[in-house]
Amino acid sequence: MGKELAGLGSWALLLGLALTSSVIAAVAGKLMDRSAVHLDRVRDQYAEATKALMAWAEFPDRILRRVDDDPATRAELAVRGADIKERLGYYTGWVTAESRVMGELYMALVASLRAEVAYHARSAWQQPPRESAAQMNILDAMPAISLTGAPSWVYVQAFSEAMTYRFGWRRHLLWPGQLRRILRRRGLWEPRRVRLPPEDTAF
Repeated sequence: MGKELAGLGSWALLLGLALTSSVIAAVAGKLMDRSAVHLDRVRDQYAEATKALMAWAEFPDRILRRVDDDPATRAELAVRGADIKERLGYYTGWVTAESRVMGELYMALVASLRAEVAYHARSAWQQPPRESAAQMNILDAMPAISLTGAPSWVYVQAFSEAMTYRFGWRRHLLWPGQLRRILRRRGLWEPRRVRLPPEDTAF
C-alpha cells in the first residue's frame, strides 16, 4: 500500500511539473508575442519620425515647385509647413519618451535641419513660380550652397542610422551613456551646429 501511494505521489509530482512547465511556456510565449508587437509599433513610430524629418527637408522644394503665387497656393504651403512642424513636435516627444538619448539626438537634428529649411525656403520664395515642366528641375534652380555645410538628407540619414541601435541586442545591452558615446563617435549626433539670426526663426 505504501509503495502504491509513493508511486501515485511520484506521478502526481511529475504531472504537476508538466502542468507548471506548460503554464510557464504559455506565459513566456505570450510575453514574447507582446514584445514582438511592441517592437513592431516602436519601429513604425521611428519610421514616421524619420518621415517627418524628410518632409521638413523637402519643404523648400515644395515652395520652389509652386506653379503660382496665388493666395490659395501660399495658404496651402503654409498649412503644409505648419503640419510638418506639428509632426516634428509630436515625434520629438515620442522619441524622447522611448529613449532619452535618441530624443536628444532628434531635437539636435531638427534644430540643425531647421536652419537648412529656413535658408532654402527663403531662397525658394525669391524664385518665380514654375511655368513649365522643364522648370520643375530643382537641381537647376536651388542654390548649391548649404548653410551648414551638409545637405538636408544627411540629417535624415543620421537619424536612420542611429535608430538601428534601438533594436536587436543593442536595445537591451547599451545603457544611455554608452549609446550617446557611440552616436557621437560615429558623427551622428549633430552633422553641423548652426546659429540662426533672429529673422530666420519663422521656419
